[in-house]
Amino acid sequence: MDAAEFRTRGREMVDYIADYLETISSRTPLPDVTPGYLRELLPDTAPTEGENWDAVMEDIDRVIMPGGSASESTLVALLSARTATINKLKGHNPGMTQGQIIDKLVAYISEESHSAAIRAALIGLVTLRSLPTDESGSLRGATLQAAIQEDQQKGLVPFFLNATVGTTFRCSSDNLTELGPICNENNIWMHIDAAYAGSACICPEFRYLLNGVELNATVGTTFRCSSDNLTELGPICNENNIWMHIDAAYAGSACICPEFRYLLNGVEYSNSFTFNPHKWLQGDNPTNTLLNKMINDDRRIHMTPSEVKGQYFLRFLVSNMTRLEDVRFAWMVIQEMTGKLLTS
Repeated sequence: MDAAEFRTRGREMVDYIADYLETISSRTPLPDVTPGYLRELLPDTAPTEGENWDAVMEDIDRVIMPGGSASESTLVALLSARTATINKLKGHNPGMTQGQIIDKLVAYISEESHSAAIRAALIGLVTLRSLPTDESGSLRGATLQAAIQEDQQKGLVPFFLNATVGTTFRCSSDNLTELGPICNENNIWMHIDAAYAGSACICPEFRYLLNGVELNATVGTTFRCSSDNLTELGPICNENNIWMHIDAAYAGSACICPEFRYLLNGVEYSNSFTFNPHKWLQGDNPTNTLLNKMINDDRRIHMTPSEVKGQYFLRFLVSNMTRLEDVRFAWMVIQEMTGKLLTS
């Protein structure tokens, strides 16, 4: 590909991405494929010569686009930590095989870590321990220290910690200033997953969240059933490029009733939204699970659930491409499915 074709193909790729973004609302939120679908679409061997760009684009539409995506950064970090630890231990114990060392390795995550960390441990063939968080969703130093001591007494080798700044469960953060020194003292590789909230730290007022990154937990509690003024806060956040997350887990589900919908005036300004139908439906976790299944089986929108301290709840997330009509459409689907659940 010469410079002229590169320029032409680059423009085509930009148009391809722009066309995709403009047609998102017409696409289903989840792919209609099953695990392993790629096997039948890929050739048995790699091509011996490079293909032209038109053929590459055909493969993208035919092979890649029908499927999903994956999170790789945690896997790369874990494998890097594993390799470094293996090399170090083999240097001290030349008689140990790589398999014997891997059998002793232990990685740590919090109970609110992203599932990518679990997949990384499975692929890396290492033991994974999920550690409890405090009431604010933060993994604390004392918890990690206790786990390390317990595993070391068993003859295991703690080698990796996946700490999080902004969990997808409830946007909580692990206490890096406590975890960092413990990892350094025990020669543990600390990887910080800041994919969800880390980008906000480009703003000086949010950089405290990364206190300890060289080696902050956020605390939020509900004192009373009051609501912030979204119609005032939303425009201010938008004007200053501030991510606004609406935590409506306590009372937001009541807004399914017309008489309470005024509470969500201004929701269109938000970037993410959490609600918990359990609080209004007076149902248990199975009821919330059923609602989530009904919404996702309907396939007009897709909602990912979370479970924190035994409480199951639904999360509604939007992107910078989300329009007000998209939010209203999603809310209509949620109300419709909840209505069906109530009458069933």
